[in-house]
Amino acid sequence: MNSVTIGRPSLGLIVLSTLVFFGCSETDPQEKVAKLRTRYSAKPTGLIVRQQPLEEPDLDADQTHADPETDVVVLDSPTPLRQDILLDVLVRYDASERLPGITLEIGILDPAGNVKDSMRRYVDTAALGRGPGSQFQIILEDVDYIDGDQFTVEIRHPIPLEERDEYQEFSLASSGSG
Repeated sequence: MNSVTIGRPSLGLIVLSTLVFFGCSETDPQEKVAKLRTRYSAKPTGLIVRQQPLEEPDLDADQTHADPETDVVVLDSPTPLRQDILLDVLVRYDASERLPGITLEIGILDPAGNVKDSMRRYVDTAALGRGPGSQFQIILEDVDYIDGDQFTVEIRHPIPLEERDEYQEFSLASSGSG
């Protein structure tokens, strides 16, 4: 009489089921992008504040005076300045596949840690290699920056379905370009 053991699945069946499950789960390009985004990290590493006058100073006699010690003409009211921030960001990833680019969430905090502003910037990561990461410089134009402000950079996930059209990497995946 032959006996048949039922109850313990074979190792081959477990491996095959796992491969089928994970192989099928990435057929949706949007979900593949969402999964790859979790393998990226970003952090700010430095910044430069670049200031430029918003307009040429008006040197009318009633808006200036001569400094008595140096005889230099001084404006009575400062010229308004435009401040651009050159933000250095380190981006890393640890996956076998990479995205052509990734959207970073950038926050500006006041000296007390309160959020002053937030924005998104897409960076091209097509040439990014695995390992220590690469430095990117992001230009933030016309920022209301004061000494003591801090910048945060993160890669947000998960991204809700209704917001994915605001992220270029999801758009590229849907169009088949990424």
